Amino acid sequence: RARSLALARRHGVTYIGIDYREDLRPFQKTLQAQADRSARVEIACLSQLPEVLETSGIDAATPVICAFPFNLIGNIGEFDDTLRRYAAVGVDIALCNFNCATKTTEIRRRYYERCQIGKVVDMETAEGVLFSNFDAFYSFSYHENTLRARLKRCGYQVTRVENEATNLFIHATPAQPDQAAARRSPR
Repeated sequence: RARSLALARRHGVTYIGIDYREDLRPFQKTLQAQADRSARVEIACLSQLPEVLETSGIDAATPVICAFPFNLIGNIGEFDDTLRRYAAVGVDIALCNFNCATKTTEIRRRYYERCQIGKVVDMETAEGVLFSNFDAFYSFSYHENTLRARLKRCGYQVTRVENEATNLFIHATPAQPDQAAARRSPR
C-alpha cells in the first residue's frame, strides 16, 4: 500500500504517507503498533501536509521531499494552492506526470478503459491532455512548459527534469528555502 515506504527505509529516510482513504486505517494502526518513528501514515488530504509536518516531530532543519507518484499531480484539482502551501513550509517536490506524447495518450486511454470507470474521453488542451468521464474522474497530464510555469508561480524552482518514454519526472525546490524552513520551526 505504501509503495515508497520500502524505498524510504532502504535509504534511512523518514516516511510520512498521506492519503484520504479510510481503508488505510489498519495499515496506519500497524505502523503505530510497531512504534516505528521513521514511518507513519496520516489519513488526511494532501493540502494538509503543513499541519501534518507541524505535528510530526521532524526538525525544521531536516529536508523534506514530497513525492507525487504515478500522475498523482494530474488528479489534484487544487494543484496551485497545494503547491503554494508546500513551498511556504520548505518542502521539495518530486513528481511523476504522464507526458503528452501520442503514444502515452493511447496507453492511458487503454488503461482507463480497463479500469471500468465509465466512458472516458481525452482532450488536448493548451496545458496538456485531460482525461475525464465528466463525473468523478479527472486526470491531467501537463506539458513540461506548463508544469515549469505553474511550479514557478507556486514558489518553486525546477532543479531537474527527465522525460522518459511515457513519463515526465521533475524535482523542484522552494525558491526561498530559508524563509520557508523558518515557517516550519516550532513555535
